[in-house]
Amino acid sequence: MMEEDWQLISFVSRSKYRTSILKRLNDKPSTPSKISEDLSIPRPSTSQELKQLEEKDLVKKLTEARKGRFYDITDKGKKILKKVKDLE
Repeated sequence: MMEEDWQLISFVSRSKYRTSILKRLNDKPSTPSKISEDLSIPRPSTSQELKQLEEKDLVKKLTEARKGRFYDITDKGKKILKKVKDLE
């Protein structure tokens, strides 16, 4: 495994919110509001975590709309999530 993978695994596993959001998006694309509701995570925390996950190319925006923006997990995100799950 590459060092970058370990950095990303560490980044995701340090936050239960990040891990939960990736698991949720692995099921189907969703909006921040729906993710917050489904996972009982405060809305501002969900938005902050999605932004950080997007910066690491683990999730992507499917729409640019200010309201009703949809996110999905990337292939890279799926790979890292699988490795995080394997270590649990």
